[in-house]
Amino acid sequence: MSAAASGRVAGRSLQPLAAASRPGQKPAAPAGLEPRQKIILAALAAAVLAFAGAIGWNLRPSARALAELAQAEVTAGEVEVLAGADAAARRIATLRRGSRVHLAALPDSAKQQWLEVRLPEAKGRPASGWVRVAELGNWSSQKPDSALELLKLFAPPDTGNVQELQAYLLKLDAFTERFGITPQGPEGNFEKARVHLALARSARQAGDSGTRWAAHLDTAAGQLAMASADRRLAKRIEEARRELDELREAAWKPPPPPGRAKPLRR
Repeated sequence: MSAAASGRVAGRSLQPLAAASRPGQKPAAPAGLEPRQKIILAALAAAVLAFAGAIGWNLRPSARALAELAQAEVTAGEVEVLAGADAAARRIATLRRGSRVHLAALPDSAKQQWLEVRLPEAKGRPASGWVRVAELGNWSSQKPDSALELLKLFAPPDTGNVQELQAYLLKLDAFTERFGITPQGPEGNFEKARVHLALARSARQAGDSGTRWAAHLDTAAGQLAMASADRRLAKRIEEARRELDELREAAWKPPPPPGRAKPLRR
């Protein structure tokens, strides 16, 4: 390349740097936003604000959060909500049959007399009150641990009548269908096995042939296999399997004399 050409190339390559470094020259001002860009930025800002508001709404203490704990349905004709756990306490509201209430806490036992419930917001009325546990039913919860605790709490005894046991079994079916993949799922399977064993014992005591109640034993065996996923249930599963084997051996033998069967430990 000639010296003249090299000078021209060097001059062109150094020209922008020289222009940028001229003393006293102000940097070029950034170009203003176009109307379309302003609209896009405004839309993005509005979307961010709406998303933040939705998060704040979902995180605030509300009836939704209470519903995740537990709910119950008023099963009596008309229930008085009282200001305290005392029949002489002041009445603050009246609930009709079929009304749903949010529980402030789970009951400790099925024999508990009073339970605190949350009330819909109303001017001049307390946010909660007390009702009799016996006037509530159809307990439910969005949380699997609470839902299972409520099912077991109000479950019929192993020696209960067939209709009660079958109704409880339907509730357990609904529980395992909904929460089967949760940590509480295996215990739900164990409860179903326990009920099928109770139904088999009841059928045997009633004098039914082994072919009629052997189906309960087969179902119980399957439920125990699924329950074995939880090692904490190992001892109870072992006990249930021993009873299962005993009932299978007795399937073709005459039923024992009437009496109360020993309930399986929960």
